[in-house]
Parts: sequence; C-alpha cells; structure tokens
Amino acid sequence: MDGIVSPDGVILGQMVLYLGSLRGGPRRGAQGTVKSLRRRSALVDMGTHGTWHVPYFLLALPEAA
Repeated sequence: MDGIVSPDGVILGQMVLYLGSLRGGPRRGAQGTVKSLRRRSALVDMGTHGTWHVPYFLLALPEAA
C-alpha cells in the first residue's frame, strides 16, 4: 500500500495517520505527531487520543491517504 511509513521514511515531528482499529485505542484515521522513533514502532502523540507506540505498518502519511 502506498503511503505506509517505515523507519527510514518518517522524521520526528512529522504528521501521520493511524490505520489500526484496536478497542480502547485511537480511532482509525486519527492524526498524530511523531515524537520518537524505534526500530519497529514510533511514539505518536495523537492529542486527545493520547500518546501511543504504533507499529510502522499501522501508520500512513496524510498526503498519501
């Protein structure tokens, strides 16, 4: 799928979209700001939805969505 982010394709402070749908988690399509990068996930601040460690395969760039 185009737009899926990878550790090499995202930078700190970048806006991303959450593509997952976990009970109790952020809503699908929630936007957030990347706060930290890890090998398999990014720490994303999603405002009122909280701050989450999200695997890269569940993130997309807003302009690609």
